Amino acid sequence: MIIRSNAHTHCDFCDGADSAESMVKAALAHGFSDLGFSCHGYTPFEVEYSLKDSCGDAYRAEIKRLKLLYANQINISCGVEQDFYAPVIRSDYDYLIGSVHYLKDPRRDVYYGVDADQATLAACIDGLFGGDAMTMVEQFYRISVENAIKYQPDIIGHFDLVTKYNDIKLFFDQDSPAYQKIALTALDQAAAVQPIFEINTGAFANGITATPYPEPFLLKSLQKLGGRVMINSDCHSAEQLNSCFADALHLAKECGFRRLSVLEGGKFIEKAI
Repeated sequence: MIIRSNAHTHCDFCDGADSAESMVKAALAHGFSDLGFSCHGYTPFEVEYSLKDSCGDAYRAEIKRLKLLYANQINISCGVEQDFYAPVIRSDYDYLIGSVHYLKDPRRDVYYGVDADQATLAACIDGLFGGDAMTMVEQFYRISVENAIKYQPDIIGHFDLVTKYNDIKLFFDQDSPAYQKIALTALDQAAAVQPIFEINTGAFANGITATPYPEPFLLKSLQKLGGRVMINSDCHSAEQLNSCFADALHLAKECGFRRLSVLEGGKFIEKAI
């Protein structure tokens, strides 16, 4: 199977490096049938990271322009990656990726990006959870479940993003029964909403994590639950549009999946691997 689409695509309307049209041209070069844009929805407490236009009008207008311009060559969709703490008007977009990037300190109205860097994650654990990393993990997954139930996204983004800067088990032991119980319980609850879980190659392609998100133990459990998965690159530059898709496909097979959801013809369909 060759994957000829990507639904988690960033461009310079948010924190991506390249223009939307550059991403389209890269997709054409790879023989894609479809490209789904998913800029970060406007996040008022982190404006450099998200859509600069709080309404997203300019972003949607540009994607619409490209959709018409390249209509005879590729199907283009205008999605959005919504953070739990920054909901969007869902009807404005073709699809919704629901993600949790932040944990909030309500006492000071401070937001910690769990995927920002190790220093920010350490500050979150110390400042918000008194140094207790497992309590932080519980909160992250609790919000992840609430995100799935409350917003019912089409796609759940990088489900275990909290592990991004936990290399060499710096903050908590991802192999421990305690951690895996928390993550698996959350997975079971989120899967009940029947979203598509992405196998996200972003951090893996950049050499930050040892595997794509989610980790294999989560994918194996999701497969037993009958959950759906798709492969996305979460790319922030044109050169990484389909990075490590072959690795992710191999991982999906190893975890027991025989079908993938793919963006094709502007819709999410199931295809045999």
